[in-house]
Amino acid sequence: MKYTLNLATRSYVNRRALYLCYAVLGALLVTFLMLNLLRFFSLQSEISRNDASRTKIEGELLSRSGVDAVGYDETSYKKLITSIQAANAILQQDSFRWTPLLDQLESIVPRAVRIDKISPDHLNKTVKLSGQAKTLQSLKRFIDNLIKSGNYTHVFLEAQSTEQQTGLIRFSITLEGAF
Repeated sequence: MKYTLNLATRSYVNRRALYLCYAVLGALLVTFLMLNLLRFFSLQSEISRNDASRTKIEGELLSRSGVDAVGYDETSYKKLITSIQAANAILQQDSFRWTPLLDQLESIVPRAVRIDKISPDHLNKTVKLSGQAKTLQSLKRFIDNLIKSGNYTHVFLEAQSTEQQTGLIRFSITLEGAF
């Protein structure tokens, strides 16, 4: 058996190698710092060049279009907003798809019920149905089918009347959450 005994009062550290590692790490950090600073300054100069070219192009576009940005007042701004809102309303009305609604109504409407008019209200997101039913029971079944379909948040029977000559029941129903 070989016994090793250290009689030194403290542990031995190779300070020369430690200082060399510190120096190498310090040199690497300084090098990376310099590279980052060079990259930062080059990006700053590129940003200023891009800003200058952007302002030049904007000036050219304004001079070509003949619109003076300084002369833009509140009334023209309000006119622009109203025309944008009108265009958005037209786009919203155009985006309504009739096929899914008609397919669903075809599967829900009983034989004794006839729908005369379908009117979508895009602002309130409702659809108003007007029609005729042969019996009160068929109208009730139609309303129950609409509720059971789960496609509408609320189904309201707005009006109901019986025609004296034919005995048909005229109705008006509003469907909320139709689209």
